[in-house]
Amino acid sequence: LRSTPETSRRLRSQIRESPDSPGRFIEAEPGFFEGDTVAHCGPTLKGEFAHTLNLTDVHIGWVFTRTVRNNARTHILAGLKASVTEIPHGITGLDFDNGTVFLNKPVISWAGDNGIYFTRFRPYKKNH
Repeated sequence: LRSTPETSRRLRSQIRESPDSPGRFIEAEPGFFEGDTVAHCGPTLKGEFAHTLNLTDVHIGWVFTRTVRNNARTHILAGLKASVTEIPHGITGLDFDNGTVFLNKPVISWAGDNGIYFTRFRPYKKNH
């Protein structure tokens, strides 16, 4: 699957934008997670280094982490699949930034197949 600017625009338009800023995003019950990745690379992105997929339950603070080889959708998808079996209360929703790490057809299809509701931050707004 090759991503083009038109494919990215179409995918972004299909995912609901989060109405709140990340710092105030509060859900009523456990199961809604903020998702992101961390590159453990020091001051440069050159070379091989570990990445971590992080999912944080915004209601109770439960954190799931999974080391992945890189941000390729296959590795991110494998980490997300592991999260469904390892998080004791399950995932009902996932909020993420606008990057293609999460915003791609395989991840969106997986979420839909598992009844996981996706939201994303507003376009062109910083995730902090």
